[in-house]
Amino acid sequence: MHKTRTFLLASTILISTVISAATVLSLDKKMIDAINDHISDASSRCDFEESTKYYFGKTKFFNYSVVDGKEIVQEQSYDEAMFVFKDAMDACYVTLAKEKTISEVIEIAQTGQDAVFTSEAFHYLKSTDGRLFESHNKGKVIFSVVDGEVKIIESHYFGLAFQEIEKLP
Repeated sequence: MHKTRTFLLASTILISTVISAATVLSLDKKMIDAINDHISDASSRCDFEESTKYYFGKTKFFNYSVVDGKEIVQEQSYDEAMFVFKDAMDACYVTLAKEKTISEVIEIAQTGQDAVFTSEAFHYLKSTDGRLFESHNKGKVIFSVVDGEVKIIESHYFGLAFQEIEKLP
């Protein structure tokens, strides 16, 4: 009888471990595309809560620029970046009028727990005073499963050019 109870207990633990392992969140390209679309749409609507919901307290932000021919990297903490995002969303000074994607690549780790999204695009932004701007940028966003949820753990932004233009291409 004691062996039967031990066997049943061990079997129950094994089965629940197998079920838990089977339900572990695994990233895929469709999921990353959907998250990126959600963030883009929410940002265009200046919706701070929705546009930042995939970031978490340990997300690292890196902004790259070229100054006097040298690449400069500025790292921001989560709190610093959220302060800037919140100000931008509250002001809602520019909205995305059009996007021209040059490239988008999603790489999923074999484990399905990490993904890297790299992109290059032209964004055409309309300001509240009617001016139009063209932004040429590259980006890299690193996603990871953290405590069973998809989170952005790093965001890299490469601003290649930003200029005021007269009309949308």
